[in-house]
Amino acid sequence: MKKIKIILIIITILLVFNLFTPASLAGLKFGDATRLMGQTSAEAGVARGSLPGIAASIIQFLLGLVGIIFFILFLYGGFVWMTAQGNEEKIIKAKKIIINAVIGLAIVILAYSITYFIASALEATPATNQ
Repeated sequence: MKKIKIILIIITILLVFNLFTPASLAGLKFGDATRLMGQTSAEAGVARGSLPGIAASIIQFLLGLVGIIFFILFLYGGFVWMTAQGNEEKIIKAKKIIINAVIGLAIVILAYSITYFIASALEATPATNQ
């Protein structure tokens, strides 16, 4: 019963924040928001990119955040190891944290490089109308 209450509270909060955004309270529609973002980016001197380019930028940003998280896990594993004071259980736990963080960091680096390669290939290829 307690889990159901928590889930209902979370759903209610998400609905409230989704329905009552500043744009919706101001009476703006989605098309208005994209038009205003285009005007703002033009005034700021930022060129609007293609949809694949924007998606690739978002993915690269998120992968960078995940990479930072794995780096922090790596540092945490080292901290646990240094403060283990010879306790075998803590040393084994620290080794597992470090190994998993290194594997995760390798996966993130590979995903980042693949995303970068695909994004550069998509932006370099001109669009054809057929």
